Amino acid sequence: VLSPQSSVLSPQSSVLSPNCILKFLTVSLKIIVSGILALIILSAGCLFYVNVPRHYNTNKDSVHASKMEANVFYCQAREGIGWGHTNNDGYINIEDYVLGSEIEILLMGSSQMQALEVIQEDTTASLLNSKYSMKVYNIGMSGHRFATCAARLKAAVMKYKPSKFAVIEIGAVETTEKNVNDILHNKASELSPNDKGIRSLLRRILYLTLLYRQFNLELNTNNSILEKLASPEAISEMLAKLNKDVSLSGAKLIIAYHPPVSLNKDGTMKIDDDPEVVRQFSELCSENGIYFLNMAGRFLEEYEKDYTLPYGFANTSVGKGHMNVHGHRMFADEIYRLIQRIGAGS
Repeated sequence: VLSPQSSVLSPQSSVLSPNCILKFLTVSLKIIVSGILALIILSAGCLFYVNVPRHYNTNKDSVHASKMEANVFYCQAREGIGWGHTNNDGYINIEDYVLGSEIEILLMGSSQMQALEVIQEDTTASLLNSKYSMKVYNIGMSGHRFATCAARLKAAVMKYKPSKFAVIEIGAVETTEKNVNDILHNKASELSPNDKGIRSLLRRILYLTLLYRQFNLELNTNNSILEKLASPEAISEMLAKLNKDVSLSGAKLIIAYHPPVSLNKDGTMKIDDDPEVVRQFSELCSENGIYFLNMAGRFLEEYEKDYTLPYGFANTSVGKGHMNVHGHRMFADEIYRLIQRIGAGS
């Protein structure tokens, strides 16, 4: 039989002792301090690995769904190695934008023209400016593929007033009925809400930004939804509108297409598109007064000559992803040659 004393806990045993509380606080403080120091060290390493400009939504001039921070240095090595700075307008141009400044060529496009993967002096826009002495202004932006650029072409032309050409970079010629309808009504998809409050603070911690990018990449892998492709008649109507929009500044429109590539088992390179679809799109462009540039021939020529690939880097998959320095060089060369041919023809 238990004694009365053994069946009742003593008052001291039901309360944590001061020593236990002190030990708990000490361990907790060590964990917190260690976590903060680890975050600081990892973020310091990210200064050269994923230090890219933050994006924020803007609808002030309807030119783009988002811009980057203005006048900031960027550096990244996740894909290729690139660095440079944004200008006062929030785009990647060596020169600042001054209202009323002369712009001969307005360059629009996706992350391919944003070109964070190469040194700024090696981008398509920089090469057209430095190598060919053209006055090019680049508003290429990550996530802004053909449908987004086309829907905002009129606003971009009205703001920047290119005197000679507007060039839209594309990586695919197929487009959906929804995209065509959006373009005809100047309706472009919007991006996620602006970074505010704690979200903005967290985005300034580079290591957390890297984790977010990796997590977001995994979520969006193989998550595409098949949509009905637009008919040739609808595409023709869309192209006619684009030609009309760009003519507001007296410029002409060039749609510059860089196809995906892959390597065969025997080491040769092939163009991964449907030649018939590309041919049909090219003809529709011509019928509507738009110049179409197809990089397929140049890509094959360079590879057959010395195995030069337009995409891929030493730290990524071969022939995949964004344009490397060779891709940008070829792209700039062919845009210049087309412009020269157009000038000679006129």
